[in-house]
Amino acid sequence: MTYDLETDPVRRALAVTADEVHPPADLVDRARRGGRRRVRRRRVLTGALAVLLLAGLAGAVQLGRAPAPAEVADVPELLLDQPTRGDLAHDRAYLDRVLATYEQTRDDSPLRGLIRSPAGQPRVTWAGTTPAGPAAAVVQRMRVDGGKLSVFIGFIGTDSAGRPEPVGADIFTLDFGSRAFLTGPDRSVLVVLDVGDDVEWSGERTYLADRVTRTDWRPVTFADGAAVVRVPPQRDRYSVAVRDGSGTYLRIGNLTDPTVIPNDPGLGWRTPAGGGRPGDEAALFPVAPQGAGLDLESVRMLLGKGDNGGEHETASPATGFDWKAYGRTGRGELFVAADIRFGGDPTRTVVYIEPLDSTHPRFGPVIRVYGDEVDPNATLPVALRLPGERGWLVARKNATLSYLDEQGRWRPAGRNAALLPAVTTRVRVDDTEVPLG
Repeated sequence: MTYDLETDPVRRALAVTADEVHPPADLVDRARRGGRRRVRRRRVLTGALAVLLLAGLAGAVQLGRAPAPAEVADVPELLLDQPTRGDLAHDRAYLDRVLATYEQTRDDSPLRGLIRSPAGQPRVTWAGTTPAGPAAAVVQRMRVDGGKLSVFIGFIGTDSAGRPEPVGADIFTLDFGSRAFLTGPDRSVLVVLDVGDDVEWSGERTYLADRVTRTDWRPVTFADGAAVVRVPPQRDRYSVAVRDGSGTYLRIGNLTDPTVIPNDPGLGWRTPAGGGRPGDEAALFPVAPQGAGLDLESVRMLLGKGDNGGEHETASPATGFDWKAYGRTGRGELFVAADIRFGGDPTRTVVYIEPLDSTHPRFGPVIRVYGDEVDPNATLPVALRLPGERGWLVARKNATLSYLDEQGRWRPAGRNAALLPAVTTRVRVDDTEVPLG
């Protein structure tokens, strides 16, 4: 699986001192942060967060400061004109290298299709030391679609030769944007820019029977404009997340680097090209007899309704890329089973059920059921018990399935996939018996 950030840049999946006066380096940051936290306790608004976001990201020391350009719509000019923060803020040689790297590589960003023209000079908003070498964030006003002003941010890390290298980028509006990025050869250092609110980070998703959640949240500690945190290597995982004090997940500027997301084929059940199709497609398994007459658009819609099973995850999971099984339960409810993968996590099976609601003319909330990591080499790689005595969903491509009923007789269950009675304890895959439960 790959993400095309050319066409979907939002999904994927993308940093003054007086000569003789030496106040604490983080004095202003602490004062600003304390005031903003008091405001935040009284009022947590997405729009306010976005304004604070731009406040923290769009400032800097700039060599040969030019006259201030026009302000971004709805964002005060003051918020885009702050001195550089970080322990490398006064290393002019490093700042020069960062700005040169940014200007040389800015137009290589997958986001270049949204950039119309610069509307101001680039500024380094933060530059600091990390366990993976120096890192920085550069901000610049840009004109985007419709001619509106926004802020482009480039994240700079350090390559194996010790030189600045671009590691990600994003574009801000009042509704979204990144103020965190990963750096290091294996992307094992997380940098979160300080805009005055509390932030937590999580390293792993937890898969429960009915949802995907996170249980390992821990606070980040800001100092001189940013928090620098060691995290599990993310080069081929993308399991880390950050959120603010309101619980809102924050974007990470290079979390969905399309060049390093592993191409996990899952069970490898895709149908090869041919028969009038231009390319491979997910294998489709109508669960007989109920599935044969279903509208495939309904199947796609149900998959879409279920995609928010990751709660507040910022990137939608890859669902149904390899295979889909669909039909109706004994109660007449539509269900869809498919492969699902969040970031670089191992592939699992998920089932979405659209329950009938006697109090509503349509349907109730979608029920989600998550299975364990799939084993492509298992005799029966998909075996998932559905809640409420709805039965067992089993699947193996090109296999003939049967099950042992309560009277001890083997009954046929079709090919590829089947929904078996809830009391089933054994299933036969071709000639091999597999216990359930």
